[in-house]
Amino acid sequence: MQKLGFDDVAATFHDFHSESGKKSEQLSVHTTSVRFQLEHMGHLLKRDERTDPDRRVDHFIPDTWQRELLDAVDKNESAVIVAPTSSGKTYASYYCMEKVLRQSNDGVVVYVSPTKALVNQVVATIYARFHRKNLPEGRAVYGVFTRDYRFNTLNSQVHCLGQEIGAEVWEHLLLMIRCPFLALSATIGNPDDFLGWLQAAQDFREQQDKQDSGGKQRNSYRIRLVTCDERYSDLEKSIYLPSPNNGGFSKKTMKIREWLRC
Repeated sequence: MQKLGFDDVAATFHDFHSESGKKSEQLSVHTTSVRFQLEHMGHLLKRDERTDPDRRVDHFIPDTWQRELLDAVDKNESAVIVAPTSSGKTYASYYCMEKVLRQSNDGVVVYVSPTKALVNQVVATIYARFHRKNLPEGRAVYGVFTRDYRFNTLNSQVHCLGQEIGAEVWEHLLLMIRCPFLALSATIGNPDDFLGWLQAAQDFREQQDKQDSGGKQRNSYRIRLVTCDERYSDLEKSIYLPSPNNGGFSKKTMKIREWLRC
């Protein structure tokens, strides 16, 4: 393992002795053991996959954390979902949209996103999945800036709450909405603290609603925390720098700079 360049793997053996500088150039793969596995052994890596289908989802078998998300939607509960990029957060959340469309022609799901590009991506997916639904004249399956009713809300990239610019908008949205919501993110570092802050706001709203409605309660006061810690998509930050000679990008320069870590 050491001769291949995998010092991190070799160090896990009990009788490992460092042989720094004695690696064979003929054997070395010139990469880390982690990257080697991701690039060449992806189909061999162990993954905790479920084999039992879920009748609520067609086309794929949802993971356990995705089923927790579906359960929250079925019980009209809110949820904070923290899962890696490309793990299926947004795809699983389409179940919420489908459920609202099945219930009536009046229900609305509001999808909140920080970027126009992501909004356009979601709109395209919604059109592909639901455009065949027949609605009364004057109604549309989807639309940008639709704000007539808020029965369910999906907040994608909710970690923007911690940004310097625009954070107050996300904070106001999460504190003012009266409907169940799904907050999606891949980069919340303290999900338990975030959940506690949101749940405190919901508990205060519950007390207000009890006073205003004579003790009537809704299931949406509870907020679930759904997490997924495993990543199956290689995500690496890098920076592209121009050639110091002519200020342009040459193939040689880009190849060298492509893997420069931020």
